Amino acid sequence: MHQRLVVGLLVVLGLGVGFVTNSTDSPSHSLSITAQAKKTAKVIATKKLAKKAGHVKKGMIYSSAKLTKVTHNAKNYKHTTFYRTKQVKVIKATGKKAVYQYIQTSNGKVKGWIWHGFLKNGKAPKAKAGFDTAKASRDFLAVVNKERQKRHAQPLKMDTKFMRLANQRAIDSGKIQDIQHDNKAGESYFVLESPKFGIATDWLNGECLLETSSINRSAGKAAAESYLYHDADSNWGHRDILVNSKSTLVGIGWQVRNGMLYNAINTGAKPAYSAATSGTYKVTVNGVTHVFDTEAEALAFEQTID
Repeated sequence: MHQRLVVGLLVVLGLGVGFVTNSTDSPSHSLSITAQAKKTAKVIATKKLAKKAGHVKKGMIYSSAKLTKVTHNAKNYKHTTFYRTKQVKVIKATGKKAVYQYIQTSNGKVKGWIWHGFLKNGKAPKAKAGFDTAKASRDFLAVVNKERQKRHAQPLKMDTKFMRLANQRAIDSGKIQDIQHDNKAGESYFVLESPKFGIATDWLNGECLLETSSINRSAGKAAAESYLYHDADSNWGHRDILVNSKSTLVGIGWQVRNGMLYNAINTGAKPAYSAATSGTYKVTVNGVTHVFDTEAEALAFEQTID
């Protein structure tokens, strides 16, 4: 499965603001498959090809004509159009001769060498419409809350404002066909866009973004498991956002664009304190309201609450 994860972490509630991101480009930016052959293939002939559209259903895509490293499984790109530009004849490590062609997507993000017999002429068929975003969100939340329960954290609840923000962030990813947290000025998109949906900066905890070619009824569960259990490359940043006990609200957004599925997760909580008309600040804990003269005092008290 071609998949990319990017994590953005916003530390709030009086602790300062910081961002943690982890992103690279394909294939290292994907959960790729690596295969090492004992011997490399030997190229015995090469030629250029006229650029021509093609599509694949199966087979492995290699990073080079030496056929030592698999970077993509073609079955995850059934709805992606490739363009072939080169061809080589090789003697494989087994001693057999074979013809491989170099293919890449129009944006160049997915590319490599594949056996010519797996490449079919013409543009790829479109994916079936009707991705069930509601089911995907329910499945996602079920997996995350089960993990939060193990860690004695309250379950996350889908919030209308956070859902609107996450849906917008998924749309943002689909438009640029990429997953990015920050603009060129280094400003966080999800922080900049949150006021449009009535979300204050100090409500936010973090954002997780995912791009995958796997679009099916198990997408919600698969996305949650990727963030929680397959996140070592991101130093477990996605997992930390999703299991953060201070978060109580979540937004889950989905967008299907050009055969790819984009997911955005935004988490956070409304601060426990609120400004009173008299100029004081209140913090309510277990039904008991504590009143403070300044916001700093309210924040300091809030940090003592587990």
